[in-house]
Amino acid sequence: MSKAIDTGRDKEAKSLITRRTDDLFNQLVAYFVNLHNPSIFISSFAWTANSFDYIAPGITRFLDANDVQSERSKSFKKAQKLYGEDAITEQEVASYWEDPKEEAQILNKADVVLAISPSEAQVMTDMIGTHKVLNAGFALSEISPMEHVPNTKRILFVGNEYAPNNLAIQEFIDVVFPKILDSHPSAELRICGSVCNSLNVDAAHSNNVILCGFVENLNDEYASAAIVVNPVQFGSGCSIKTPEALGFGKAVVCTPYIRDSLPNLEDAGAVVVSTTDKMHTAISSLLSKPNERQALETRAAQYARNYLTNEVVLIDLLNIIETKVFY
Repeated sequence: MSKAIDTGRDKEAKSLITRRTDDLFNQLVAYFVNLHNPSIFISSFAWTANSFDYIAPGITRFLDANDVQSERSKSFKKAQKLYGEDAITEQEVASYWEDPKEEAQILNKADVVLAISPSEAQVMTDMIGTHKVLNAGFALSEISPMEHVPNTKRILFVGNEYAPNNLAIQEFIDVVFPKILDSHPSAELRICGSVCNSLNVDAAHSNNVILCGFVENLNDEYASAAIVVNPVQFGSGCSIKTPEALGFGKAVVCTPYIRDSLPNLEDAGAVVVSTTDKMHTAISSLLSKPNERQALETRAAQYARNYLTNEVVLIDLLNIIETKVFY
């Protein structure tokens, strides 16, 4: 079966959608969807949208876009100029749509397009119109603020192995963390996730930088952290781990890129620093002032209740699904 499904895919094709899917697979998907005749069919990522061509009339086609591919392409090209082609390869840049017009044609195959953040919803609205775009970002099923730990000096970063994460936290290790150690010699940087596979730690700091790798349950890591840091500077979509940290009621230090992917992040008390190398000042200050950090923790938890629950984030999506299914 898998051999047959892959027959029509051209991995060298110029079009992203042709490289990532094939028409036989789209027809197979549509066959099973039409067989069951649901009220709604939801497909994930824009390059799967050609399957909509074969979906029977009367089935509402939802596309969970995850991000705006042409915006990601633009972001990666900009980063490539900054970090160089060894860090951001041409192959990575070519993995995303360059032409927003081509992407708009694909998005328009859907009846409803789900955006992952308010900012990306606006970009998609400019591309295909308001009537098709619905903001349905990352939501937390539970808000569970951790107890304040006044004396901890732990800094936490969580991320998968992905160029924006790799480059940002490596720069943090090399440039920012040594400056933090100058004022807080006992500070500890704990890094969790597959991003650890791509990192190098100077021997001089190996006792203070802990590469945890994949962690099944992050609750203990969040509980012991003084600050959760997100130094990522580029990409697209929504940072999942920053909302998670806010849901645990943790003080967050991040970049403007992270701020722009979440609604009204200033309400969370998140400390937004313009560049990665300037983060040491904000972090060192918070490590010295546990009362100030505790105030940010309180604001983070309240922000999560106000903006990140399923009831808040997904209300429009749930309403439209209810309408399509029951009326």
